Amino acid sequence: MEEVRLQKMLAQAGVGSRRQCEEYIKDGLVKVNNFVAQIGTKVKPTDEIFFQEKQIFFSKHKTRLLLFNKPRGIICSSKPERNRKSIFSFLPNDSQENWKLVGRLDINTSGLIFFTNDGDLVNFLAHPKSSFDREYLVRARGTFDESIRKNMLTGIKIENKIYQFSDIVLHEGSGSNKFFTVCLFSGKNKEVRKLFESMGLQVSRLKRLRYGPIFLPDNLAEGKFVELTDKDIIKIREYGK
Repeated sequence: MEEVRLQKMLAQAGVGSRRQCEEYIKDGLVKVNNFVAQIGTKVKPTDEIFFQEKQIFFSKHKTRLLLFNKPRGIICSSKPERNRKSIFSFLPNDSQENWKLVGRLDINTSGLIFFTNDGDLVNFLAHPKSSFDREYLVRARGTFDESIRKNMLTGIKIENKIYQFSDIVLHEGSGSNKFFTVCLFSGKNKEVRKLFESMGLQVSRLKRLRYGPIFLPDNLAEGKFVELTDKDIIKIREYGK
């Protein structure tokens, strides 16, 4: 039975990047068969491996990650509703994979969304501790000034929750419709729309351009997907804190 280095096994299981996993081992946070692991430890599937008292299992499949350019009018549900098409209907006809959705978008929001066959990667991408920032293109109508910008960056209490942007840029333009790019770290439901609407601006277009280190490719048409490489997955794991 083939043995692999412990940090590689942990990274493949979604614990973190290999570099992070090496630090976890150095810090004594990993046990193998009830013994604190050391750098250089090799493991096999029959070993019992624990990270911070949680058992970690060997990944039984190759991690795959799809980037999908979601069109407006598509719902992030596994089943269609009221003649609305499900986002899952766009996936490749691959019965061997149990695709999981990462980074839901509401029906009127388009842009970057992920699918993966790896539950640990889903948790890593979605967990607040990973600190993945999201970037959106926004078209909104209404008055915008410096005081509104400061409020959006400081944080606004809406429905007993604090909503805020980490960055907001107003692009040049004229007329009542204005274009912005905004960034935020959380994934609350309709957070971008609620922030704008709380300041009297009506959002008419919303598109996610980036999730962490991954950008929506300019040449990826709506309704199409691209499979990311192993290097992309490593980049994601290195990016998340």
